Amino acid sequence: MKLDGFTPDGAGIVIHSAFAPPMRTPQSVALRHSSALLYVVRGGIRFNIKGKEMIARERDIVYLPEGCSYSYKASREISALSVEFDIIGKSGKKSVFSPFPVLACSDTPEKTAEHFSLILKSFAINSLSAKIERICSLLSLLAFINDSDKEEQEESIIKRLAPAVYRLREGYCEKVYTAELAALCGLSESQFRRLFKEAFKVSPITYKNNLRIKMACSLLESGAYSISEISDILGFDDIYAFSHAFKKSMGTAPSEY
Repeated sequence: MKLDGFTPDGAGIVIHSAFAPPMRTPQSVALRHSSALLYVVRGGIRFNIKGKEMIARERDIVYLPEGCSYSYKASREISALSVEFDIIGKSGKKSVFSPFPVLACSDTPEKTAEHFSLILKSFAINSLSAKIERICSLLSLLAFINDSDKEEQEESIIKRLAPAVYRLREGYCEKVYTAELAALCGLSESQFRRLFKEAFKVSPITYKNNLRIKMACSLLESGAYSISEISDILGFDDIYAFSHAFKKSMGTAPSEY
């Protein structure tokens, strides 16, 4: 969940106050005038956003953007902490994470509630330090939400690539083509290459070669095989191709390892 149009340089943050806790009877919100974060302490809330359902449970954080409309129904034992704010860019335009309410974080650490509590308590003190403290707490919450979103995206990408990774790990001694790997993941070759490099920081071919070189080191250390035999075992075209790949990766020739 990335902030739309937000740049730290020259941006302003306005924290208005806590807004009323969720009602136990069904409610509708026609138009939010400010963005908000809602932390569910106990119970749960069932949201309806343009016909789509979203459920927030204990220790979840919900993001409610300025300008959105929604309805909700909270459980009887509902208890929640909430804060309203606006992030305003240089142009004076309000920035939002998403045009619709979203479940920003699920099952957050206990310390997350402390930031909400600090913001709410700061309103009882009319001082510059209290204002700075609540802005810092809000920034900490936004940073936590952003980091959590990145982790979820990375996990999702790795799960999507899992069939290809399994194929590479099981068949790194065989001829494996990018088109085959992409098809296993239901992706085009260009999409597959981009996502693979984003997830593992190397190309699929380099990933495969790294597995082969790692095994080559083990085989060399065992002393049970000649360099020519290891080249054949690991599926290199010839001993020269193996020596070149090994030296490029390890910085030394196989005979000197």
